[in-house]
Amino acid sequence: MPDFNDDNAVACYFLDEHDQRLWALAARLLEGAVQEPSTEWAVRVSIAKLLHVIYRFPTASTELSVEVTISSPRKRYGDATVYFSLSVGVQDTTVHLRYGGHYHHPRSGGDSFTVFSWSASPGEPPDWDDFAEGLEAVTELVNPVDVLHAMPGALGLCEIHVSDEENTLLGDEPKEQPPCISAPSGSRAAQSSSSGSRSSDDSNDGARPKEAQRAMPSWLNPMTEADHQLLAKAGKLSEPTGASGQAYGIENCDGCGIDLATVGLLVDGASPRSGWGNYCAECCLKHGVAVGWGKGQLYARQLDGKWIGVAGFTR
Repeated sequence: MPDFNDDNAVACYFLDEHDQRLWALAARLLEGAVQEPSTEWAVRVSIAKLLHVIYRFPTASTELSVEVTISSPRKRYGDATVYFSLSVGVQDTTVHLRYGGHYHHPRSGGDSFTVFSWSASPGEPPDWDDFAEGLEAVTELVNPVDVLHAMPGALGLCEIHVSDEENTLLGDEPKEQPPCISAPSGSRAAQSSSSGSRSSDDSNDGARPKEAQRAMPSWLNPMTEADHQLLAKAGKLSEPTGASGQAYGIENCDGCGIDLATVGLLVDGASPRSGWGNYCAECCLKHGVAVGWGKGQLYARQLDGKWIGVAGFTR
């Protein structure tokens, strides 16, 4: 064991087999996020910093302040909606893992929860706290461990949030790929582009509108089939700007009552059935809520939870 009173000693973390398995899963998740085509390049920079720290275990790395949170898709279990999030981070040389999520039920409301937390500093035993026994409302619906182990295989449906003040590239992502740059032959992006250029006759995705098969901009995150169908009918969209309209304090669809945090689009519009209100895409399709000037304004939910106007605001 290193003598941490010796200035020449190498600073190390103490990781037992359980800790090593936990960090191996975190590394697998971060590696998958780097390779996921939808992950922005600036986000990959911050993820790479964390992977550098993990790959040096048990030796401590240079001081950093980075945290990456990967959240599973929101899923309904009866009336309840649950999603899970794993946060992987380093503050100076203290590394941490936090796993939890959010539970919402129409009758009891919503609240965040923690499944476990783990942290360690060089030369000190790790701190481990397990809160699973107090989460009966969640664990009766789903096994949090199963969701965690399934997340590396479902990264295309997950959301990634980064806290990294030293990464000045965050928020400066190019809006679209320059025409002079193409993906290397054989890369996942090139394969995706090639498969996306096939005609609908060659694709097994014929049931989805062509608009839904195109690459989505970062500010558009359709989560349901109804979201994709509504996009096909919405017409031209406007990229959000500082002047874009926003929708505040909206939690549930006025048509079916669904938690709007589980969908990617809503329309503030007029329904022939129930009048003016805020409707999810499925209700818009069922009850004729249209997008357009004087008819309805289309909002897209951003990764930070904000609703930004993208259509129906101009004549």
